[in-house]
Amino acid sequence: MSTSSCWVRFKVEHCPFRNKAFEALYLKGEVSLELCPQGTLIERLRAHAAGIPAFFTPTGASTAVEEGSIPVRYNEGGYANGVKIPGIKKESREFGGRKYIMEPAIAGDVAFVRAWKVDEVGNCIFL
Repeated sequence: MSTSSCWVRFKVEHCPFRNKAFEALYLKGEVSLELCPQGTLIERLRAHAAGIPAFFTPTGASTAVEEGSIPVRYNEGGYANGVKIPGIKKESREFGGRKYIMEPAIAGDVAFVRAWKVDEVGNCIFL
């Protein structure tokens, strides 16, 4: 599906450039990219579900993710034509002598759930 133009924005928890088709789309400015460690991505989804607007995590502190130096999206035509959406600089704070960055919560659009039985309105029975 990532080779079609169905997806326009990716939040990834691993290096997407192992996928050459995705790398080409990103470098041509056809998709947006936000790097996010797997645990942080899960916590961002959980935080939204719990009504928490943002949280602090040490993961990504003092890196290119904190600085926002990785562009979210290049202009059409690729990186040679400049940056369309610059990287998102993260707020940072120190707690107990350790540096943390603030990550905003995100809403999930889709969820995969495994249940023993589900009715027509979505009520699940787990065993």
